[in-house]
Amino acid sequence: MRKSTHILLAGLVLLAVSCSQNKFEELDRLLAQKDEIASAVKRKTDSLRFSYSATPPQDISLKWERAEMLYEEWRHLNLDSCTFYTNEMLRYAGEDSSRILRSKAALVRTLVRDEAVFKADSVFKSMVLPANASQRDLDAYFYCADRLTNYLPTEYRKAFGPDVELLSNEYLRRDSCSLKAQLLRVKALRYAGKYDQALALAKSLPISDMTDIYDVSTCYYVICALSLQLGDSEEALDYAIKASYVDLSCGMKDYASLYSLALILFRDRKDVTRAGRYMTRAVEDAAEYNFPIGIRRSARALSIMNDTIQRMNRNQRLILTGGIITVSIFLAIALFLLFFSQKMLGRVRHVNRKYKASQHKLQNVSLIKDKMLGEYMELSSEYIYKVDENRSRYRKILKEKGADALMTLFREPAFADSEFPHYWNNFDKIFLSIFPNFVDKVNQLMLPENKFVTDSPGSLTTELRILALIRLDITESKRISVILHISKGTVYTYRSIMRQGSLDPDHFEENIRKIEDF
Repeated sequence: MRKSTHILLAGLVLLAVSCSQNKFEELDRLLAQKDEIASAVKRKTDSLRFSYSATPPQDISLKWERAEMLYEEWRHLNLDSCTFYTNEMLRYAGEDSSRILRSKAALVRTLVRDEAVFKADSVFKSMVLPANASQRDLDAYFYCADRLTNYLPTEYRKAFGPDVELLSNEYLRRDSCSLKAQLLRVKALRYAGKYDQALALAKSLPISDMTDIYDVSTCYYVICALSLQLGDSEEALDYAIKASYVDLSCGMKDYASLYSLALILFRDRKDVTRAGRYMTRAVEDAAEYNFPIGIRRSARALSIMNDTIQRMNRNQRLILTGGIITVSIFLAIALFLLFFSQKMLGRVRHVNRKYKASQHKLQNVSLIKDKMLGEYMELSSEYIYKVDENRSRYRKILKEKGADALMTLFREPAFADSEFPHYWNNFDKIFLSIFPNFVDKVNQLMLPENKFVTDSPGSLTTELRILALIRLDITESKRISVILHISKGTVYTYRSIMRQGSLDPDHFEENIRKIEDF
């Protein structure tokens, strides 16, 4: 995803031209291209993932480089994948100080996104920046310091976290010409409350010279935020549009620009419909990223907007009623006002329905997450105790009966083979506690002769477990095969058979993912 900004800047020129006529035309066109952009991003990540998988583990240097490339791609797309490749970077960093530094920097950014801010602060304090650090090492170190400060609560910034103003001065001392260093300086001034100085410096930065799309996005968004803090909502609106254009064109999911744009439209422009549409898209992207801060922030904004709309609705009805009573003699005028008000109320109700649908989706995601987390913690604790019991058992056998007896024990069937039925039973119990009517709802999607029959209540067959994982948005056959301890070919076969045996083969798995039963 990291690429030259020339094409993007050309798009921004077109956007600037359109601003004189319709500020939102180009942005709305880009919003409509969500699927095309997602497909382009997926093609690139799939290609990088293939290269990474093809790299032998023995070549740790190349393995680490490709893990870093995948991390750079995923850090704005999905938190879970970002976490996975962060761990891969740490795994293959070896003894190389540069790789260790950049791996830890990636870990800090990942922990911050997952709201583990104080753990991220601890990792940051363990990082050592050598005197002869490369440009990429400098960028990684100072960027993660900025991310940590940005997400650290304001009241803790002095007691915890890095001193960004001090670090920005150090960055400028090492590399006074770097645009990234200047951008970090802008943020340091903003954190210090020096908004006028920060805005002047940000506007002076040559955006056309920036080679990193994320720097362009950051620069636009910071100017938007500073303009808001200085009370210039018109300039903030222009830069929020530009920042949103950059973020959406890259397929990013963890942005704040579209969220800020929606708030400006709602609060300052009273453009309820457009603000609602933009905020709904921001909620959807935050949910796809699994971004806790973004989900909570957008949900809170949706709630505020919903309350405001309801107040507007009540006020509108009061005004309408009072107007009818007061000017009842002017029947023609009253009818006109009534027609206009009903039309507006219809639009408001439409937005309300979209908000409620988004809130329902967020509640469902939260419920599944909370339920799975609790059961995961309980199951993990159980297996830790089992590991400890086995360790004590092996030590006792070794001590009392010797190594031969221990080797005889090791020749017995694998512990994992005996534990998988228990593991599957636990999975069935957890899943069916969230979706108790899952089997019935799946059978509603199947042809009569292909309906599923379970061995006993509260259990699932292998085919139903595959569909259960698809409902939890685990759709890759490779991941499913690992989780269920079956071959990938078996997963492909089952999926094909179930699809052909359904009422709607083309949309079978899509319908499975839509099952709701809480």
